[in-house]
Amino acid sequence: PGMTVGYRLFTPDGVIVFFPDTEPRQGDREMLDFIKDADVLILDSQYDRSEYKQHVGWGHGCVDDSVALALKAGVKKLVLFHHDPDHDDRKMDALVKSARQLVAKANGNLKVEAAREGVELTLGKSS
Repeated sequence: PGMTVGYRLFTPDGVIVFFPDTEPRQGDREMLDFIKDADVLILDSQYDRSEYKQHVGWGHGCVDDSVALALKAGVKKLVLFHHDPDHDDRKMDALVKSARQLVAKANGNLKVEAAREGVELTLGKSS
């Protein structure tokens, strides 16, 4: 079916990749190459592992798959995006905590946070 539409934005201070409405797939070489070494990856990560099993093929990703893909691609910061409207702040905190645990288990350096209204990211040394 081809790659979902993604955006790779180049700035003097780094690269931002944005993938809305995406289900990362293991072994998706095209997507992996597209996000390789991005400073910031904003990736559809709507579901946790158990929720995702009920929504495969809906066009929204799973936090576990997003973390695995970002780690494999050498991304510096992963921003979990496209939140389920049924998820409250407590659920979002749990998703971020779970994602960070996956990074720690893999001995990765990936930083993970959830997209939030009003957040500003600065690229460069402090990103």
